[in-house]
Amino acid sequence: MSHFGKNIRKIRKVKGLSQHAFASLFDLKRATLGAYEEGRSEPKISTLIKVANHFSIDISDLLQKDLTVDALLNVQDKMSAVHDELTHNVKLIHIPLLTDRSVSQLRCEEPLEIELNDIPKISIPDTRRVIELAYQISGLEMSRADYGLFPGDVVLLGPPPDAEALQNLAKNQLCFVNSPIVTAVRFVTGTETGYQLAALHDHVPMIDLNAEELTQLRPVVQIITNSLPHPEFNLQETVSQLQEQIRSLVE
Repeated sequence: MSHFGKNIRKIRKVKGLSQHAFASLFDLKRATLGAYEEGRSEPKISTLIKVANHFSIDISDLLQKDLTVDALLNVQDKMSAVHDELTHNVKLIHIPLLTDRSVSQLRCEEPLEIELNDIPKISIPDTRRVIELAYQISGLEMSRADYGLFPGDVVLLGPPPDAEALQNLAKNQLCFVNSPIVTAVRFVTGTETGYQLAALHDHVPMIDLNAEELTQLRPVVQIITNSLPHPEFNLQETVSQLQEQIRSLVE
């Protein structure tokens, strides 16, 4: 049995996080987190990587070492020092960070301020772009080979388009979509009856949504990635090629 459960309990205490708040950060059920902490279950590799990256702790330490509170406080002090250095004289904005679990509770017709109160937030530099929400990627649907969006990446979302903008939605616009059928980031194209959603992964089929099936649609305005692209990877060229491939499939 690893030290993972004991260590995340200590991390929670140091960070002042409840089980619910900690579980929400990593799209876990509270009962699952409890099983980890009590040593009744071990985490998936993807969960382990997310926790280690989020708290800047080596995976081997998280699993094999019985981390002390002093060691965790030392990590927190180092992270705070780096944060202070990076954010000196930089204006920050605080954006609610949605996961697959939390976003399913949102509905456009309800007051967003009330629903977002208990959702964890991330701090990002203010670039004067209108950013209302952030969404953490949890799957591989928007990836292909060694590029794209991977678990742990975060997309920053603008406000929902108005009715006129929805009618004139550009082909293959990268958007966050929430509906009873799918909650995900997809390339979205408007159709006569609704919207067509396309992923990057070869084995993820396109989805056709009627207009009334759409709960939320928000354009992606910025991407915060944890993965480094291949040295020969050209982002603009690749996106253009992918959009052209999707366009040929749609047409």
